[in-house]
This record gives sequence, structure tokens and C-alpha cells, in this order.
Amino acid sequence: MEEKLEKLLSRYRKAVERKQNWEPHWQECYEYALPQRENVSSDNMYNDFGAKKNIHLFDGTAPDAVDQLASSLLSELTPPWAHWFGLKAGTELSSEEAAQVSDILEKTTDIIIQNFEHSNFAVEIHQCYLDLVTAGTASLMFEEAPIGESSAFHFYAVPLREIAIEENASGKIDTTFRCSTINIEGIK
Repeated sequence: MEEKLEKLLSRYRKAVERKQNWEPHWQECYEYALPQRENVSSDNMYNDFGAKKNIHLFDGTAPDAVDQLASSLLSELTPPWAHWFGLKAGTELSSEEAAQVSDILEKTTDIIIQNFEHSNFAVEIHQCYLDLVTAGTASLMFEEAPIGESSAFHFYAVPLREIAIEENASGKIDTTFRCSTINIEGIK
């Protein structure tokens, strides 16, 4: 068990090390294109409290463009006012089998859509689109909401300072590390 844990920690440290090469570039992107959002480095998270902001920004072209593109992505990919996904039978089923499950899949789609609509998804995915447009990457945490909430889902647009990304041998992202603390009740 200790060997597995050490291997995992080693992978995490390497991912954080690789991320540090990108942080100055991301920071500059945020300074010019999304200055109201500070989310790149945990090093300066609280150090510049009260410091002047937007000292490198001379007009609003870049921030306006970021907001417009993020809003376009929201309205084209995940519009809160429309059903932006659906479940249907795959091609591996016969037409009779597909007909049998189509009503269930349609009902399931409606239930999932209702949960998305009653969750904080629209707000958080927009924040992800802002990060995606500004820095070229984003992370959305999708978790179960506490029992009794209006939705079964809860979302969190994870700031870049909180994540480290690992690619597989073919260059595709397959692991996202995020450190967090949790008490014993949360673990239960």
C-alpha cells in the first residue's frame, strides 16, 4: 500500500512540476484577458490583497472578447434554456430492443435535465468556459449534492491553481489531481 501511495504522490509531484512551466503564461493571459479572475498560482493568492489590478490593461477588447466567446460556448454547447443532450439506444441493440428502451431513456433524459436545470451548472460551466477561453484549459468538478437539495448535482469550476494535469503516453489528459482536505465525517 505504501508503495502505491508513494507512486501516486510521485506522479502528483511531477504533474505539479510540469504545471509550473505554464503558470507564468497563464498568469499573463489572465492579467490581460480576464483580470478580475485570479486563479493561476497559489503563491500569490493572498499576497497582493489590496494591490492595484488591471495595471497592464489598456482597453477592454480582450476581456470583452473572452466574455463573448465564453457566452457563445454556453449558448451553443450547454444552453440552460434547452435540452442540450439526450439518451438514446446505441447501434448494438436491435430495432425491437431500441424501441423497448426508448421511453425509459427519454424519461431518464428528462430527469437528468431537470437536475441540471435546478443545480448551479449554468453558472459554473460559464466560469469553466471563461477559463477555457483565457488559459486553454478548464476543470469542472461534478459531485452529488447533499440529500434534500433541489438537485442531485453540484458543480464547481475548479481554478487552475487547485489542479495539476497528467497526460498518458499518447498525450491525452487522463488524470487530474486536486488536493483537498476532508474531515472524518466527510470521508464517512
